[in-house]
Amino acid sequence: MPDIEALIDALGGRAVVGFAADVHANTVTYWVRRGRIPVEHWPALIKLAESRKVNGVDSDLMLRLHRPRKVRNEPYEVA
Repeated sequence: MPDIEALIDALGGRAVVGFAADVHANTVTYWVRRGRIPVEHWPALIKLAESRKVNGVDSDLMLRLHRPRKVRNEPYEVA
């Protein structure tokens, strides 16, 4: 899988993935935009892939596709 969007398409689309992860399809859209699926949803997606016979979806793939959160700048100290 080259990216999260390809993974979600392979699993049946945003509605199917949302149902499996117990989130709204719009939430899945945000995952695609951000380039990250929250770790707590990985097991549901791996299970969905197994049930749909989509090979190669495991925690290693999820980790490779996962874009880390942006680190916010430290606030400036006001003197």
